[in-house]
Amino acid sequence: AFNGTETVCLVVCDNFTVCDTFINSFTITGDTLDIPFMDDFSYDSFFPDSLLWLNRDPFINNDLAFEPPSIGFATFDGLDERGRPRLGGIGNSDFLTSNYLDLAGQNNNLFLSFYLQPKGLGDRPEVADNFRVQFKKPDGTWQQITSIPGIADSIPSGVIPPFRFYSYPVDQQYLYDGFQFRFVANNGRQGALDLWHLDYVRLESNANSPNINDMAFADKPEPILKNYTALPWNHFLPNIDDELASTNRAAFFNHFPQTNNLDDNSVRVVERNTNTELAEFGFNALNIPEPRLLLTC
Repeated sequence: AFNGTETVCLVVCDNFTVCDTFINSFTITGDTLDIPFMDDFSYDSFFPDSLLWLNRDPFINNDLAFEPPSIGFATFDGLDERGRPRLGGIGNSDFLTSNYLDLAGQNNNLFLSFYLQPKGLGDRPEVADNFRVQFKKPDGTWQQITSIPGIADSIPSGVIPPFRFYSYPVDQQYLYDGFQFRFVANNGRQGALDLWHLDYVRLESNANSPNINDMAFADKPEPILKNYTALPWNHFLPNIDDELASTNRAAFFNHFPQTNNLDDNSVRVVERNTNTELAEFGFNALNIPEPRLLLTC
């Protein structure tokens, strides 16, 4: 929460409907976040990180987008935080509002950047189902920076547009303590329709380029079992060699500006309680081109 004074009003009534009203003021002692601000939504939660964001509308997942720039993303799905449709016709649906940021004294080389994909593996947003970026001015009003339209009717329904990189400068007027930005999805509010997928949000100096020194996992790992996603321990233990997969797929996204080498790596499978090593999978050194995605075993 940001610093400030709030008021709570409490009405207490007896059995004879005689009521008293109590008004109490209290002070919120919070602080703003420093930059750089970055979220790739790679954490194990259905909701955005409450330290970074003030809304719980978008659905954090790793299933609804196609070839994301990192594992995990925020899906604007037209549902509230409990999965219920927002009935009421076309309008603002999901919000994702940043926590308060201290930009006082910063230079003019700040940018807000992110990756965005319409549709993914879900329903496609139409042109009117736009995705908006807004900055908060010092007077508390929201300034619209851009409105990104949905997919044109001329694009075949089976086409999945890729994630696209966007970047917008943070002008001098926004360089104050308490700045916020937010993303707003506009759709029909009738269910899980008109999907947008957001990833790799950054606000920092020189964030106007997709090229950063990062080699990111772009998909969750496959099950370590050959035939099943889960197996009882007493069934697995006598048949480890037969039940473990011999290879595992990995997906990487190269954010470097050039072809980059991924050194030899390995993944150890360890039983949690006894720390017994069950298997080890190796990934050979790979030259991953720019851009972007590589799937390998």
